[in-house]
Amino acid sequence: MGSIIQNTSPFLNDLRYNDQDIEDKAKIDALIIASEEFFTSWCNRTSIPANNFSEIHDGDNTHQLMINEPPINSLTSISIVQSLTTILDASEFQFKALSGIIQFNLTGAVDHTQFTCFPRGFQNIIVNYNGGFTVIPEPIKLIVAEMVIEFFDRDLAAQQIESEQLGQYIADKGIDHFQTVLFRRSKIASAYKVKKL
Repeated sequence: MGSIIQNTSPFLNDLRYNDQDIEDKAKIDALIIASEEFFTSWCNRTSIPANNFSEIHDGDNTHQLMINEPPINSLTSISIVQSLTTILDASEFQFKALSGIIQFNLTGAVDHTQFTCFPRGFQNIIVNYNGGFTVIPEPIKLIVAEMVIEFFDRDLAAQQIESEQLGQYIADKGIDHFQTVLFRRSKIASAYKVKKL
């Protein structure tokens, strides 16, 4: 089953999961996973639900950086790798949770004897944090459910696609179906897409 929606989600009531035979239940479960993976990838993310991340970034001599899996739930530490690695405590930073921007706390409350910016370098910044959604927003559940339903409509069931062939069918035809849902829900879906710089 999925990590964004379950097969018993109210958003999937139209599928009447509990009334389906074993083969159709397996198809629905596979479609949930495929829909979640497609939506997660489309959003430029590796995960929608909250998770712990350790990301490597390039320093650019500015006092802020943007993480890849917003919103930020908590910041553990940031390491700056030069000739030696310096691990900075989360208290030396402030962050904007929803946008995923982390910046040095330059308010004077913290003594910055060594760094006030992320020094220029290639893959020299390591950010450890918890990011993603602790509670999956209802619009995301709705979009993923629509993808599942779009695929598992009565026409698909009538074609009697075998479970083993479902993965290949999704690979061949699924992108069109998924993109149709995203096109219809583009204003909602775009709110969860991470902008890549």
